[in-house]
Amino acid sequence: TAQTWAQGQISTVLPETKEHSRFSAEWRLRLQGSDIRDDRSQAKLVDIRTDIKAKYLLHRTLQLDIQPSLRLQSGQTQSVDGADKAENKILLNQAAAHYLPFSFLRMSAGALNQRHMHTDILVDSIAFPAARMEGLMKFGSTKTTLGLETAIPTSTSLSTNTKDLEATPSLNTASVKFQWQSARNLYWKASAGYFIYNNLPSAVAQKSNLLGNEVEKISEAQYAFMYKYEG
Repeated sequence: TAQTWAQGQISTVLPETKEHSRFSAEWRLRLQGSDIRDDRSQAKLVDIRTDIKAKYLLHRTLQLDIQPSLRLQSGQTQSVDGADKAENKILLNQAAAHYLPFSFLRMSAGALNQRHMHTDILVDSIAFPAARMEGLMKFGSTKTTLGLETAIPTSTSLSTNTKDLEATPSLNTASVKFQWQSARNLYWKASAGYFIYNNLPSAVAQKSNLLGNEVEKISEAQYAFMYKYEG
């Protein structure tokens, strides 16, 4: 696999107009050119992306968190399954309400970014409809966070290829994060967790079969994963 790319980035934070402002925001603009290829696919793309993070304090215990992105791409792609292509779209990285009744407890609901609970290997930077609860414990220079989340994995398919209603898919997660910080720029982090997907749609299983996963064909228009997706 050969990869070459160049990237430039500009970011800024909007200044607060009051000493204790309820609103805060920051934005980041990225321009990137890439040339990626392997034995079966290749892509040459120019990518420009604008990320916005805005927060508004409705009450001392309730905060709104909105994070949209605009992504524009132009270039040439070639892949075996046609999955890779230049895309122009508006993304919702997060749209959440955070409730903090105590300093050690935070509850969140809305379209929550899954990178907060999961690694880059498991999920992209994508928002799922979800509810999350986190507990925070501090002891000197160490900080431990316990988290529980239930989410509905989103799908871009407009049809499940079935006549009957399917069960709502779910992603349930539990995690623990540990951080030790001895200085401002010197810290150590570790995390562990468990996740399990349930009731993934037939259309998702069918598409996954084309990518090499083991899928059971129930009927001409209905598919299901042979094994639970958990870890």
